[in-house]
Amino acid sequence: MAKVLIKGRLSYPQLHEPRAYGDKGDEVYSADILFSKTDNEQCDKLEQAIREAGEEKFGGSNMSALIERMKRTGRYPLKDGDQKISTSLKPEAYEVYAGQYYITPKNKKVRPRLVDRHVQEVTENIQEVFYSGCHVNAIISVYAYTFQGTKGVTFTLTGVQFVKDDTRWGGQLRASSSDFESYEEETASIDELEEMPF
Repeated sequence: MAKVLIKGRLSYPQLHEPRAYGDKGDEVYSADILFSKTDNEQCDKLEQAIREAGEEKFGGSNMSALIERMKRTGRYPLKDGDQKISTSLKPEAYEVYAGQYYITPKNKKVRPRLVDRHVQEVTENIQEVFYSGCHVNAIISVYAYTFQGTKGVTFTLTGVQFVKDDTRWGGQLRASSSDFESYEEETASIDELEEMPF
């Protein structure tokens, strides 16, 4: 089982508590990690890890066919952000995926280790630290599996490091003090306060 470090931006993080997807799905911690399609180094690193994990479990002779089958059926763990937009019922929700590759590693056993830029563990205010749009380093384990006769390769999320802030995705921008107008101090009279509807 190989471990790979991926640098990217966080999207749809579910790191503070596990969440079930679907009626009968297991509760999992998860996140999308996005990086540019021009980042050939990270793309090659992931593709090599996928191939090596499959070859280790299934043998090298059938790996190319397995990769093609995973891509054809949507089970290849390195995904195309532009394809995500074009096939989504709500493409506007994935505008930031344009020109990006992304992965969706999960962990259903334990919460991934969460650390800040100084490698200090984060246990409080997790949603404030790890928000959609921030830059992170993610540690994933890559392993091959067989489930109900289906072969595949998947990613497990084992750790996330906050690296730096950036624009929050999803319309959750925080206003700055310069956005507000300054007012002179005024004192309301007793009559004015009594007329207010509260």
